[in-house]
Amino acid sequence: MKSYILAATALLAATVRTLPAQAPALDGEPYIHDPSTIAFSDGRYFTFGTGSGGLMSEDGWTWHSGAVRPGGGVAPDIIKIGDRYWVTYATGGGGISGGHASNVHTMWSKTLDPNSPDFKFNDDTIVATSDGVEDCDAIDPSFLLDPITGRLWLSYGTYFGFIRIVELDPKTGKRVAGNQPVNAAIDMEATDLIYRDGWYYLLGTHGTCCDGANSTYNLRVGRSKNVLGPYVDNMGIQLLKGGGKLVAAASGRFVGLGHFGRLIVDEGVERFSCHYEADLDRSDRSVLDIRPLLWKDGWPVGGDNFWGGTFEIQSERSGFALELAVDFVRMAGRGGGFGGGAGRGGRGGAPGTPAGGPGAGVPSGAPGAPAGAPGANTAPGAGGRGAAPAGAPPVVTPLQGQRLHDVLQGWPTGPH
Repeated sequence: MKSYILAATALLAATVRTLPAQAPALDGEPYIHDPSTIAFSDGRYFTFGTGSGGLMSEDGWTWHSGAVRPGGGVAPDIIKIGDRYWVTYATGGGGISGGHASNVHTMWSKTLDPNSPDFKFNDDTIVATSDGVEDCDAIDPSFLLDPITGRLWLSYGTYFGFIRIVELDPKTGKRVAGNQPVNAAIDMEATDLIYRDGWYYLLGTHGTCCDGANSTYNLRVGRSKNVLGPYVDNMGIQLLKGGGKLVAAASGRFVGLGHFGRLIVDEGVERFSCHYEADLDRSDRSVLDIRPLLWKDGWPVGGDNFWGGTFEIQSERSGFALELAVDFVRMAGRGGGFGGGAGRGGRGGAPGTPAGGPGAGVPSGAPGAPAGAPGANTAPGAGGRGAAPAGAPPVVTPLQGQRLHDVLQGWPTGPH
């Protein structure tokens, strides 16, 4: 049986010393390009991609086609505000046929389940444009509902000019009257805004896309105390000057990581969705992935899913090492959710966040919680299905719980 551990839960300021050579991949047919942030609706997880469709999942780990989104276009995003799922997407632009004239749309539905009688997208509205000549290409839009002010922001743009930010009305999804776009970055695309501990973070991809195994997409970030910037990386370089701290990149069979979406699983536990331009073990097709999102010194760091086994973790502060035996045993009567928990889960709102998924305890509409999901201990992968593949670490017997007093009683004497 597959078993996983979130590196973030091991120890803060700890480093995993040895990891298996290859991280596990999502199950099913997770084929998608430019995925939206994952949302939870009517008991299932949804993500939309470029085109008119998307993926659905019962547990956040095994994905299949079936999601429906009208309008076509490219690179959508989802957020839940109140009882509405807002979707944004772009039409035109992207350098397709050499053009950069494009429009960013918003629309809403009360459910994402295409089989529900409430499934209907309404009020398709253009909220941002580019004319093909100006220094911006209005595609790759993404939402942020500010948890401090309640204001709704939209970032958009590509390498063709600036990444821009505009303000929308969270009740109507329309552009706030008189609001003018603000330039926030260059040399990026597929951006996403998030908020954490007094900082606004602008994440986006550098490198090249859409070239299969030759793609060089990688995820970068800058931060600011103001949602409109200036955004600066860890070296003090503004994103408006091409800066960006590395968050995650290609690894092993997975090439070209881009299109970040944040998922709050529980307090202190986060994950992020993305796609790889090519999975070398799946005929170089573009696939969805969901990975741990860690934080270090106020900056996001891309973590990895990994097989259960025995790991040595060394404290960065003291240098002491701790050995952990990690295994997973499913509890009878429990199911659903990213981590196998019933009805747990987090971006955009939820009965807590994606039902049974990322976003636990995050109020409906909160940025970072999978649109509408219930939350708690539901990280994708924590409790996935199937037998471990050849070469996976053998199943181990978990170590018995120990107290510091018990450890000290058996500790060897003399110099160490």
